[in-house]
Amino acid sequence: MIVKTIESVEILKDCLVRLMIWGKNQPMLKQAKYDLYS
Repeated sequence: MIVKTIESVEILKDCLVRLMIWGKNQPMLKQAKYDLYS
C-alpha cells in the first residue's frame, strides 16, 4: 500500500511538472497566477 502511494505521488509530481511547463507557455495563465499570488 505504501508503494502504491509513492507511485501515486510520483505520477502527481509528473502531472504537476507538465502542467507548470504548459502553463509557462500560456501568457493568460501566467498573468492569472501573478494576480493570484500578489
